[in-house]
Amino acid sequence: MLYLNFIQNREEFILDREKSFPYWIQKILYFVRKIRGQPLQENIEGKTIISLSRFNARVAKKLDKIFKIEVTKNVCICDSLLSKEDFMRFIASCHLKVMDGKWLFRYLVPNIATFICQKLDFLPETR
Repeated sequence: MLYLNFIQNREEFILDREKSFPYWIQKILYFVRKIRGQPLQENIEGKTIISLSRFNARVAKKLDKIFKIEVTKNVCICDSLLSKEDFMRFIASCHLKVMDGKWLFRYLVPNIATFICQKLDFLPETR
């Protein structure tokens, strides 16, 4: 499963390891990524987050390559990308299932319950 995020400011488009770089280098990195239409891909706790600064044909081609490499069937999309009609047509053309909040909640309920039980040191009774 992939999460697609739309970046609207420069600070969000800089990786954590790049935040220690001088300001002018961060500015150059952002400018190059934005001009090239490079999606920023991060892996956090086994989940892949792809951040986009804009959407055009070049970005669509790169996303299609990422979808094939990751063998993706389901994507979770931020609200700002859901409102873009051209992006949603692209997702439909890739035959990807868009996970909405209700489906995602049902998908994560067992994980949430396990997490809460672990934090409260509660062991459910077995029958």
